[in-house]
Amino acid sequence: KQKQDAIYRAGLELGNLSPDEVTGMTPEERVAILKEQILQLTQEVLGYDRFEIRLLNTETNELQPLLEFGMSPEAANRRLYAEAAGNGVTGFVAWSKRSYLCVDTKSDKLYLCGAADARSSLTVPLMIRDVLLGTFNVEGPGTKSFSEKDLEFLVLFGRVVASSLNQLQLLEAEKATVTTENADRLRREVAEPSDEILKAATWILDRYVGHDPDLADRLDVITRKVRRIRQDVGAVVGLDSSPGLSSPAVPRPPRSALQNRRVLVADEDARTREEAHTLLEQMGCEVDAVTTAGEACSMLRNHAYDVVLIDIRLSDANGYECFRRLREIHTAVPIIMMTSFGYDSTHSIVKARQEGLRAVLYKPFRRAQMLDEVEKAVIAQTR
Repeated sequence: KQKQDAIYRAGLELGNLSPDEVTGMTPEERVAILKEQILQLTQEVLGYDRFEIRLLNTETNELQPLLEFGMSPEAANRRLYAEAAGNGVTGFVAWSKRSYLCVDTKSDKLYLCGAADARSSLTVPLMIRDVLLGTFNVEGPGTKSFSEKDLEFLVLFGRVVASSLNQLQLLEAEKATVTTENADRLRREVAEPSDEILKAATWILDRYVGHDPDLADRLDVITRKVRRIRQDVGAVVGLDSSPGLSSPAVPRPPRSALQNRRVLVADEDARTREEAHTLLEQMGCEVDAVTTAGEACSMLRNHAYDVVLIDIRLSDANGYECFRRLREIHTAVPIIMMTSFGYDSTHSIVKARQEGLRAVLYKPFRRAQMLDEVEKAVIAQTR
């Protein structure tokens, strides 16, 4: 009963920071304080001086070290994964999500050496609502150093630790979400003026190319500088916040095929242009957006693109007319048409399909639909 009460009090102390302290700390500082508290309470409440805590990286399935005390350097630096075999008791516990009492390390086939003099061990999963956060491993110098009662106490203390770790992860996830939203807002703010500069520079370049080499060179410098600024903005806002708790800051699955791809979008609808910038630039694309077929043709004449997306209703051409004009400039660039649900009076889609139209996106499209179609077009083009 005394130990249970002590663990309960430890739960109240662990990670107990005021709002001012939390907001004034970096993620690394919050993790450092939590580690210090766990170390102190593990020694004072449970009386253990050989232990390690690892956290699960859900992307790689690796159990990454968070805190260790009294373990050998080899054990502390050992790479372990949440797998049934070949990763010691810790890997097995993470894989099975069940606690494990090793009464004799010499005869246990799962055990990998942790503390140099260890002859027995306790290992429990750190869980929050059936979700594995990591593992807590304790080792002792004698065989049968631990009992089932010791295992129960470690499970109870592990719940306290898991709760504190989860709170930190939630806090970091909340901050990462705010950071991501601000990043997307900044991308949108930069997108429209940079599009206008690129369009204007390309319009001039289209008319003076071959007549004034110096002017063409200067315009080329302008376009490269604008693109560089836009890329730098994306790089800065995309920096990892380094949470230190093995949890990805933003749950956006990577699409390696889209990295560094250049996409041209032609649509009069500002919202569609904005969504294209946001969604594709999050995946590492460089996006230029225009509003007319003439602007799209001018951009394609003067710049290289991996994919072109066009709406079937532009002010100066229907979808098929724009498609044909783009094809005359570049016969191989993948073209994707966009349209709202409704009757295609000019039969642009039917005509363009007969001449190699890559795909059609129907508005309003889901985030994944645009990414999927652009990705498929890029992959098909590189084969």
